[in-house]
Amino acid sequence: MTFSCASTSAENTNPDQGVLFHYAEGYLFIQNDRGGAENVCAQAGTIDCTVKMTLKELTFTQSVEDPYCDFRPALQTRLDIDRDSGVFRLLQQGCDPGEDIVITGICQSVEGKPE
Repeated sequence: MTFSCASTSAENTNPDQGVLFHYAEGYLFIQNDRGGAENVCAQAGTIDCTVKMTLKELTFTQSVEDPYCDFRPALQTRLDIDRDSGVFRLLQQGCDPGEDIVITGICQSVEGKPE
């Protein structure tokens, strides 16, 4: 299943930036405007990664080591997509809590998968 998502949150420096999320057999792939589809759990430094899809939502959580961050030795990312409404929320922790990024927007299911 592929979700085509666009950010609508004011916190994002690129409003309306598009991204594709493709879920297949327990894996989540991402493709942004720059192209290329990547398995989100294959990112270097990943400590823990979970992708789960139910009839109501798709949830992705990840912890990545950051050896240069004294405040947080591991940074968290969480993505939630409501499959009924299409609303998504992405939280990416920065090294300092003041650097955390929250992006919200709308997704819709589309045919095909990222290349």
